[in-house]
Amino acid sequence: MGDRKLVFILLFCLANFALVALGFAVYHVGNIALSFWSIVIYPIALLIIYVCMVDPMQREFKLSGRKIILLASSAFLISVLATYSIWTIVTPNWSFKVMTDKTNYRLGEIVEITVVLENCGFITHSFVSLVSNPIIVSVRYVHPENPTVRVQVWYTPFHISKTKFTLAPHQSLEKKFFWNQTNIYNPEDKIEAGTYLIEALVPSAESDIVGADNLFYAWTMINITET
Repeated sequence: MGDRKLVFILLFCLANFALVALGFAVYHVGNIALSFWSIVIYPIALLIIYVCMVDPMQREFKLSGRKIILLASSAFLISVLATYSIWTIVTPNWSFKVMTDKTNYRLGEIVEITVVLENCGFITHSFVSLVSNPIIVSVRYVHPENPTVRVQVWYTPFHISKTKFTLAPHQSLEKKFFWNQTNIYNPEDKIEAGTYLIEALVPSAESDIVGADNLFYAWTMINITET
């Protein structure tokens, strides 16, 4: 009787643990999955646990409702802590940023652009870029009268070749680029003074078009004056 009682208690705790762990995982999937889980799966699972375990423990092993609630609460707490810890460890945590050596430039000055991708997670993570570099930088002129109009004047050369990159925990991938304030489409034309948007991106290998689907994206602004 004692061994059977212990098995029932362990199975009860394990069932609660699994239910909460699955619920936590489903929560991160999205609202549709969460709604389906909450309305359909969760009540059915609770009913099965009650019929198969709670009722026998009360009738056969004479466990009080208070002890069963204590067991369920303990299993719930342990499962939440364990699932959250595992999720935190295995989930990728990236930092991606683009910076310039300053924010204001005179016409003709070299603009130094630094892009840093860092794995801020606890384990090694990988990603696959559409290009071999894997970072592309683009510079766009922001129209002074309509800031939503942004005309590309320069970008870094790239070679389309799906490439896998791996970064260890807290390892960084840093790239430096230098823009000499020329228009890549019309090298003989001088650029205008004004505000420029600098974008950095890592295109996803899931798309065949650069910029259509980005794994990472960051931007910053600079001002170029005549004097």
